[in-house]
Amino acid sequence: MTELGEYEAVGSELRKLASELTGYLEERWSVTGKVNSNNISKALIGLSNTLIVSECHVDRARENNSRRIEIIKESLKIQRKIEV
Repeated sequence: MTELGEYEAVGSELRKLASELTGYLEERWSVTGKVNSNNISKALIGLSNTLIVSECHVDRARENNSRRIEIIKESLKIQRKIEV
């Protein structure tokens, strides 16, 4: 598999994860305010959309992805630091 193909496969898996997570959270976490699955899904989709960017947009993509990771961590109350 080429490097581009690997990125496309990872992007596809992130989209699938976003969909599965949204379904799970909406089914299991029916109490309002527990977890905002919409924020998590948007962050995962955003990550998948920026796996492949032109060289001139790499810094901006990293900044955006760092924010997306923070959204996911805060929403799921994850304490461990994830490096981008």
